[in-house]
Amino acid sequence: MEREKQLTGSLLKFIRDNKCLLPAQEQAALSEAPLTLVSAGAGTGKTYTLSWRFLRALLRDGVRPRDVLTLTFTEKAAGEMADRITSRFREMRAVLDPEGDLLGSVEEELAEAPVSTIHSFAMSVLRQEALFLPAGLAARPMASPEERQFIDRVKAALEGPDLEWFKNSLPGDLTPQTVMEDSLDDLPSILNAYSPSAAADFALSLAAILECRDVSPGDLIEQAGDRDFLAPVMDRLKEICRPAAGEVAGLWLGSVIPSLSSGITGTGEFRLKLEAFVQKWASASPGSLQGEGAIDFANNLYETILKKLPTGRAKAAEAIKEVLGMSMKEYRDKREELWQRLGFINFGEGEIYFRLREGLLRLAAMVWLSFREYRRRRGLISFDDMIRLAGEASALARDRGRGRVFSEIMVDEFQDTNPLQNDLIMALAGQESRIFLVGDLKQSIYGFRHADPTLFGALIGKNDPGARYVPLQANFRSHPKLLDFINKTFSRTWSSGLSHSLPHPYEDLEFCGSDEAAKAWDSSPVNFLETVFRARGEEDGKKETMAQTRLRVARGLAAKF
Repeated sequence: MEREKQLTGSLLKFIRDNKCLLPAQEQAALSEAPLTLVSAGAGTGKTYTLSWRFLRALLRDGVRPRDVLTLTFTEKAAGEMADRITSRFREMRAVLDPEGDLLGSVEEELAEAPVSTIHSFAMSVLRQEALFLPAGLAARPMASPEERQFIDRVKAALEGPDLEWFKNSLPGDLTPQTVMEDSLDDLPSILNAYSPSAAADFALSLAAILECRDVSPGDLIEQAGDRDFLAPVMDRLKEICRPAAGEVAGLWLGSVIPSLSSGITGTGEFRLKLEAFVQKWASASPGSLQGEGAIDFANNLYETILKKLPTGRAKAAEAIKEVLGMSMKEYRDKREELWQRLGFINFGEGEIYFRLREGLLRLAAMVWLSFREYRRRRGLISFDDMIRLAGEASALARDRGRGRVFSEIMVDEFQDTNPLQNDLIMALAGQESRIFLVGDLKQSIYGFRHADPTLFGALIGKNDPGARYVPLQANFRSHPKLLDFINKTFSRTWSSGLSHSLPHPYEDLEFCGSDEAAKAWDSSPVNFLETVFRARGEEDGKKETMAQTRLRVARGLAAKF
């Protein structure tokens, strides 16, 4: 204890004497709470703060670098984090331990510190617990062509439908009859409503969503006919659809529809449908539709305009193509997953629609089970398999008294975490462990990898007496006027589109500087108008699409700053 007290005292004195950390950063880095939650957006110094947190963990008695687990979501971020941690330790060792007798061989052991992506870490767990892997240590991650092969085969089987293929693909004694039950009679109606290809894509998409929420195929089979189970599935699908639907609404209300303001040219049924659609949404603006409104807009766009496109070269369609930067068919197909999910949500409310939804859930379970069996027979594992199996292995090992427990667990980008990943993280913590979670709820709009930002929001809102919440609001990177714009934009989006699922209030980003510094920024502003010229010979003789033009201009502008 005396060693730890001496080292932490020296660390705190150095931080305060040299003003290394802002008050909020210091609170986060030195928090002794079992659970510390840090809200930190881009430019608020979260990686910097996390490196100080790692250093503080190493000063605890008995803690070695291998006892501190640091997880993030990209290999690049993990590499940068490891470099920052090593640099911070080397910088501070001479200050904290000038004689070299307190920190011992810690620097040599830094290479042993597990700083990685969550999937890389999960794979390392499974290498140690090979019995949990299909084919043991010979198991390997599934390649994209192998996944594509399965998807193509499922679609072909649903064309028939070829129930014998499913019977041979399911594990154990399961059959299409035992999985689908009475819904097997509804399979033709399901495939008629969705098409075999779309039904297969939706089934795989839904399975991925539910697996990330720690739902198993068995759970889905057991509860597919339960209306109480269906409601949260629908809610989750809506949560996932909102960002994409908002993007669709923003593009069409902000660019496509205004481009038609001079009049919709051409004749025929498509022109009439387009006129009616534009008239219906005439009073809406890009910022006015959030949440349910954006979902309604996207669904209406698909059902009215995109579902059945004109076969000829309609003038209105050509005009829209110029704005989209691609044909309407390309635009529709690129967002096929969104339309499938909206179709499930908007089937209808009658008994027949409930039966269709139940049938789709059972079909998803059958495809899901077949996919797992496909991987097992070939010794393949998916990214979700890595997390699920590592969580099971860690929990079982801990129950048997030999599980790995970390003294400190630090997770960056926690808003990108899903329940399956969260289960693995918690399985690695002991009663005396400290957990440090850093996230940015603003980034939850991306819906990354079926992430569930409500996990982070719920922990913040829980007000657990054993937890400490620290918001990092000071931004070191952005112009005050840009921060003002961001705050206004997100506060509006927060209140209209996210607050029902994330009850935590929006927290403004603040300019980290004096009034004089803000004035200095304003004295050398970015030009209101910048021009970009095409270089001699660039794309010579080729006609650019709108998308190519936008990309070229963006690159040219980026080079100026």
